[in-house]
Amino acid sequence: MIDNSSHPRARLKGISKSYGEGSACQEVLHAIDLDLPEGSLTLLEGPSGSGKSTVLNILGLLDRPDQGEIEIDGRIIGQWAERKLANLRNEEIGFIFQSADLIPRMTALENIRLPLDIRGVARKEANSQVREILDKLNMAELASQPPEKLSGGQRQRVAVARALVTRPKLLIADEPTSSLDGDNARQTASAIQSLCHELGTAVILATHDARLREFADRILHLEDGKLTPDTVTDAAGTA
Repeated sequence: MIDNSSHPRARLKGISKSYGEGSACQEVLHAIDLDLPEGSLTLLEGPSGSGKSTVLNILGLLDRPDQGEIEIDGRIIGQWAERKLANLRNEEIGFIFQSADLIPRMTALENIRLPLDIRGVARKEANSQVREILDKLNMAELASQPPEKLSGGQRQRVAVARALVTRPKLLIADEPTSSLDGDNARQTASAIQSLCHELGTAVILATHDARLREFADRILHLEDGKLTPDTVTDAAGTA
């Protein structure tokens, strides 16, 4: 169960967002309030076109709201310059998408290490961090394998490891299991859940996949630009 006293890693206050102009203007989000506590996994459900991706893009600082306030780990983002936003994304936010998007010529270890290489982390230290997270995911034997040698589920768990190897404060996942079968979807969701709890990362996962409900600390529903009241799940995953 979620600890409501936990420090919010991310917070949205009164977020509204519209697209288009004049008679073609469509309000996608209406006065959204959302707290993402550390070490929690929030599932965001809703029909296609409900605004789930817009919520993720605003939380990930990829899009700006028309109204409202974004807070990341206690800092009000406001009208930060794009360069400052990019630095914050690189340092504190991880992303997982429907496609693993691994680099074919790199091994699993090298793909996971890429964010650390970009940061300039020493190779020995970076390899140590990668191997540690591979161990946590029970994937140590796959370190030297290229993506073409991995199953779909293994590739997606490599993407999970790559997103979490930098220990981000916020992890944003958009339909990460939609192309996986039941076992691989559950393994991927379980890996995200266990690592976010261990690292204190706040995770928001947008999905249509009902199989993931058992892994959520909280389930939210978005429709017509509004969030319904929280549904808190117990340890067995029942609402």
